[in-house]
Amino acid sequence: MDISALGTIEGLVDLNICHNYIEDPTPLYNCKNLERLWISCNRIKRKQWPEIAEALPNCECIFDLWWSTGAGWREHERYFWMHSFFYPELYPELVAQSASPVPEG
Repeated sequence: MDISALGTIEGLVDLNICHNYIEDPTPLYNCKNLERLWISCNRIKRKQWPEIAEALPNCECIFDLWWSTGAGWREHERYFWMHSFFYPELYPELVAQSASPVPEG
C-alpha cells in the first residue's frame, strides 16, 4: 500500500494504520508532529522498527500489537475528539468545539 500522501500532512498527530499491506514506512519520516503511530500487522520488517522510532523521536510507536486499538489508542483524549465526528450525538460538548483545533494532550 502506498502511504506517500501521509508524508505531506504537516499537522498529523495521531495515525492508526494497522492491518494494511504497508511495506515502505519512509513517507512517515516527514511527519515530525506525529505523536502516536499504531502501525502493527503490516509488511514492515521488524528490523525497520528502530529506524522508524528514530525518525520520529517524539512519537509513541506501536509495532507489535494484534489488536489495532489496544495499548491505549481508545484511552487518549484525542480519540474521543476523533470519534465525535462519526457519532456527534454522543459528544455534544465536543461537537460544539469542533471549530477549534485538535485538543492538546
